[in-house]
Amino acid sequence: MRVCNIQRGCVHDGEGVRTTVFFHGCPHRCPWCCNPETLIPRQIVVDKSKCLKSLGISSELCKECGIVHNQIQLKNSKCPFSCITHSYTDYDTDSLLKILIEDSKLFKFTGGGITLSGGEPLVHARELVDLCLELKNRGINIAIETTLYKVDGCALISPYIDEYIVDLKLQPSMYLDDPEYLPTVKNEIENIPDFAKIKYRMVFTPDIISRKFDILSGLVSLNVRQIELLQCHNLAESKYKTYGINFSHSEFKIERLKEFESLLKSQNINVVKCKI
Repeated sequence: MRVCNIQRGCVHDGEGVRTTVFFHGCPHRCPWCCNPETLIPRQIVVDKSKCLKSLGISSELCKECGIVHNQIQLKNSKCPFSCITHSYTDYDTDSLLKILIEDSKLFKFTGGGITLSGGEPLVHARELVDLCLELKNRGINIAIETTLYKVDGCALISPYIDEYIVDLKLQPSMYLDDPEYLPTVKNEIENIPDFAKIKYRMVFTPDIISRKFDILSGLVSLNVRQIELLQCHNLAESKYKTYGINFSHSEFKIERLKEFESLLKSQNINVVKCKI
């Protein structure tokens, strides 16, 4: 399994205190993605803003660096200025499980557990079966943050998932006008076992307000009664620079978010944990 990051002590990715695993790979490429490393195909990336060679500066220390221009040596790559970034690490089930069970007592005390995120974790659905089985055998709660779209394998791990955080892509810049989106997501939701909790969240982007009634219709068709709206922000801008990806997003205005929130509440859709 290809993992970009393992973050402990999370409180927004499911109930209780959790360890969130950010898996590499995603079919969506949302323009506001805060985890661009999940999309980078190269394992080792050079941050040229820190690399003296890239800046045209000669240094004796650079002689020890494993970087060759236009080519990166995977072995013995090191840099005294930390210009080398690993975008992912490969784990087998046992090595990843060993890390994830470190906070088992904390999970039990707080009602937390493990959250599978990304990227899109269902890209790794087949590989996740053994991991989920081992976690359940230890009585650890498992949540998954997923789009339920353009992925296979949800049925493979659904027997082990206690909570779904469904990241809706109803933004006009994503799948609002995709005729297959709503039927596909609705079908996946209907196949989720009754014992699993389902929470919905959606990134609020500036273009939402221009199609607010169409988006409301989509939420109603999915029978969404409660949703978390997340502000579209630029906190990952430094990551984009590191990976050499252009990043831009429109100016966020709190008035637009409040307008959309009022519309949802008028239709008895509760907005919770709105992060601003």
